[in-house]
Amino acid sequence: MPYETMECVGFAEAKNRLSALTTSANETGLPFVITKNNKPWVEVRPLASQQRQSGAVAIAPVRREVAVPDLDDVFAGYEGGFVAHEDGFAGAVGSEAM
Repeated sequence: MPYETMECVGFAEAKNRLSALTTSANETGLPFVITKNNKPWVEVRPLASQQRQSGAVAIAPVRREVAVPDLDDVFAGYEGGFVAHEDGFAGAVGSEAM
C-alpha cells in the first residue's frame, strides 16, 4: 500500500496518541504513516496475524531517494574514499568491518 493512501499523522500528534494509533492499527490491520516536517518519516503497520503477539506493531522507516548532486555538496572537501556495499549504500573506506 503506497504511503500516499495511508492515514498520515504528524510527529507531535503521534507522540501524544501512539497508544491509540497502534491499537487502531492492530484492530483494523491498516498501517499509518508518521510525518516529520510534513514529509513521510516512518510507516507503522501491525505484524502479520500469524506472527503477531497481542498488541505488537512493526515500525519501518520510509525510504527516500537522495539526489547524487546533493551528496557531492555534503562530502565536498572529503579526502577519503568510499566503498559500495551490497545493500546499495556506500561507506567510508575502512568501514567495511563495521
